Amino acid sequence: MHCSFCSDANHNNSGCRFKKMSCFTSEEAKELVATTRATLQAEAEQEAINAASLVAEGTTQEEGSSNNDHVNQVTFVANQILQNIYFNALKYATFLNCRNSMLQMLVSQ
Repeated sequence: MHCSFCSDANHNNSGCRFKKMSCFTSEEAKELVATTRATLQAEAEQEAINAASLVAEGTTQEEGSSNNDHVNQVTFVANQILQNIYFNALKYATFLNCRNSMLQMLVSQ
């Protein structure tokens, strides 16, 4: 479900906080949502590029390195990727929490 007023997910036009605040036009709300999504997408893509380069480095074995060293390196890279995903999820959750708090504060005024 997407809102027709702001185009954000998980609510409809009648439940839109941007619309209830009356501080934003539909175009401004849509731009804010689109900018936020684009920023998060760009960050996720950069993390994927960084992870891919780490994996590529990890799969290039030098002569004399043991298979166990290679497994340890790939495991380390996988853990780094998971930490980055977790960190980005926390950043997004924090952003949503702050945004919702601001919206509630503005609506209550």
